[in-house]
Amino acid sequence: MPWGSTMVALVLASATAARAQAPAEPTAPAAVPATSAAVPGPPTPDAPAAAKRFSVEAGWGYYEVAHVGASYHPSERSAIALFGGYGLGHSEQDLTIGAAYSHAMFGPIGTLQLQPGWNLKAVYWQQSDDYYNWQNLSLVLGPYIATDLGNGLRVALDAGVALSFALETDRTQDFTFGHPQRWNGSVCLEISYRLGGR
Repeated sequence: MPWGSTMVALVLASATAARAQAPAEPTAPAAVPATSAAVPGPPTPDAPAAAKRFSVEAGWGYYEVAHVGASYHPSERSAIALFGGYGLGHSEQDLTIGAAYSHAMFGPIGTLQLQPGWNLKAVYWQQSDDYYNWQNLSLVLGPYIATDLGNGLRVALDAGVALSFALETDRTQDFTFGHPQRWNGSVCLEISYRLGGR
C-alpha cells in the first residue's frame, strides 16, 4: 500500500475511535404536566337526600282540629313538627297553632308494617261560645301507630291525655262561670308525604 494511503486510513480510524469514546449529550427531561394549585372544596350535599328530611302533613284532631303542617326528621325514627289549623263545621274552636315531637320505638313490624311510637304536643287554641272567649294551651302526651302507604305517603293515628290551661279568658256575660276542661282525652289522624319519597 502506498505511504499516503496508509496515513489517510490511520487518520480516519483515529477520528472514528475518538467519536465513539465521546460522552453522549444529556437529553432534556420530559415535560411534567402542570397541576392545579386549587384545593378541591367539600363535596356538595346530595339534594334529594336532604329533601327527604322534610315532610308535609294534613289531618284532623280533637285539639288540632283540621290542620296542615310540616315536619323535620333529624333521624329515621324522630320528627319535629309545626302545624296550624282552624275549627270547621260545628266546632267551637277557632285558630289552632301547635308543635310536636314524635319518636318511633322500633322499626315497622308485622305484615302491615305497623310502627308504634309516642309523641308530645303543645297546642295553643282559641275557643268561642255564647259565654266566653278562651285562649288555651294544651299539652298532649300519648302513643301513636303509623304505617307507610308507599311513595312517601304515611298515615298515623295517635291518642293521648291532654292537660289544658286557660291563658286568657274573656267573659261575655254575667250569668254563668266556667273554665276549660282541665284533663281530657285526645285523638288525631294524620296523613303525611315525605319529600323525595322513600
